[in-house]
Amino acid sequence: MFKKTLYKITKASADLFCQLLGQPSVSELKAQLHDKNIQIQKLEEQEKALYRVMQNP
Repeated sequence: MFKKTLYKITKASADLFCQLLGQPSVSELKAQLHDKNIQIQKLEEQEKALYRVMQNP
C-alpha cells in the first residue's frame, strides 16, 4: 500500500515538474511510445505482405 501511494505521489510530482518546464509528461511520453510501437507493427506487417507479393508474382 505504501509503495502504491509513493508511486502515485512520485508520478504526480514528475508530471507537474515536466509541465512547469514545458516538457511532455511521463504519461504523454508513454502514450506516444505506445502509438509509435503500433505504427511500427503495422509497417512491419505491410513490409511482410509486400515481400510475399514480390516473391509470388
